[in-house]
Amino acid sequence: MKKKSIVIVIIMLVITCIASVFYLRSRNDAPKGNLAIINGDKTVLIDPFSGSLVSVKGVTINAKGQEKDVDEIGISLKDAISKSGLDKAGFTKARVVSSDEFAAEISFDEINEDGKAYLAKQQEDDGSTSARLYVFGDSDSKRQVKNVVRIELLNE
Repeated sequence: MKKKSIVIVIIMLVITCIASVFYLRSRNDAPKGNLAIINGDKTVLIDPFSGSLVSVKGVTINAKGQEKDVDEIGISLKDAISKSGLDKAGFTKARVVSSDEFAAEISFDEINEDGKAYLAKQQEDDGSTSARLYVFGDSDSKRQVKNVVRIELLNE
């Protein structure tokens, strides 16, 4: 009985390892410092923080209802998407995805609302920069995405 259990555990571990390899190879992450904007079968890499940056100021609300003041620099989500040129193809919402596959959706109207959605420039421990999504005036703190690596434009 013991040998049978050990064999089953080993088989499950092998299956998990194989599935992980296939999954990790299929991810569409952008190289460090870049952001992948995807619309259908088209992918464009941009550097969201090249060019002029704006002040990212506002108040975020966490799950407990506590407010946090934000005062950083970055780019509006609308301008980041426009940099890719893929905004011309049309979309109804965007899915913003982090390096660990955490994702949040934001509607077309929210993206185009002034002062609502920004990608702030975050300094990492290794000296590199990453993007963080802020959706101001939003009580859903799960839409504050750290380490953004791609934005998928959806037409649903």
